This record gives sequence, C-alpha cells and structure tokens, in this order.
Amino acid sequence: MKSFHIPVLKDRSIDFLQIKKGGIYVDATLGGGGHTEAMFEQEKDIRVIAFDHDRDAIDFAQKRLMKYSDKIIYVNKNFSYLSSALALNRISKIDGILFDLGFSSHQIDQQRGFSYTQDDELDMRMNRNNGKLTAYDIVNFYPQDKLEQVLHDYSEDRFWRRISNAILRARKDKKKETERDHRKSDPER
Repeated sequence: MKSFHIPVLKDRSIDFLQIKKGGIYVDATLGGGGHTEAMFEQEKDIRVIAFDHDRDAIDFAQKRLMKYSDKIIYVNKNFSYLSSALALNRISKIDGILFDLGFSSHQIDQQRGFSYTQDDELDMRMNRNNGKLTAYDIVNFYPQDKLEQVLHDYSEDRFWRRISNAILRARKDKKKETERDHRKSDPER
C-alpha cells in the first residue's frame, strides 16, 4: 500500500512506549497509521485508540490497518477530545500515548494551501469535511478587525499588522484564490 506519511522516529518512539501484551495505547496523531502499525508489529495483543482530525488520514489508516480493525478505535477528532473519547469507550487507564505533531507530507501534497512550493487553493483546513470556513474566506472576506485578530492570535508573526494591511490592500484589486496570489500580497515576506 502506498505510503500516506512516513512516521517520524518510528522505531525510537515505539521503544519508548515499552509496548506490553494486553496494553491500551493512544496514537493521538494517527496520520497514515505508521506508528500504530509499528505498535502492532511489536505486540499483536494490544488495543489502540487512534485520533486524527483529518478524515482522509482515518480512511487511509483503516485500510492499512484492516487486519487489526477489531483492536483499534478510530476517533475522527483532534486529540483535545482525548478525555471524552476515553470515557465514552469506558477506558480509565492507558499504558502509553504517542504524539507526532505537525503536518503530514500527505496534507502538503493534497493541495490544501499548506505548501510554500505549490500554488494551492487557500483552504488550510486539517479536515476538509469539518466546517466550511477556509483560508480563502478569511483572506478575502474578514473585516480588518477580525483579520488582525486571527493573525495576532494564531500566526506568531511579529509583523501581523503589516500582513493584515497588505492583505486588505491587495484584495481590493482581486480576490486571493491560491497560495501564490496571497504571497503576492506582501512581496517583502
């Protein structure tokens, strides 16, 4: 099966988890299922609760991990729902948890607007099935105060106000459809 994403530090991560027979483990960032598969390769008699906000990742991992399907609970949510998902499944104790934070290469390759090297649509949703608000909507239609708030609160860029002003100026001429259009809004960046 074609790879969805190559897991980071797979062997070392699995070693640190100290997988034991009968254990319950959480893969908080399932992605393509590489870490979960490695857990099962080390010990088949475990259960895994696997989280991913991206429906594409869940679908891919379910196919990849089909032979373990009776031992995996898939949660199509961000790991911030960890406590409630464990409670709903009557799990009060786990034996280990793994987080592989960041973007997957698959998400960048899927033209969602995360790449600096591709001219992607301004989408930027981790889960394209979750809500309709996209980066396109924010860049093209947010009023100045809301745009500034988003950039200030989430961009971690000290030039958030300059970026906001550049977006506002540029969108007067033309809606920003793609990542490249948006980059042209602030040529100094």
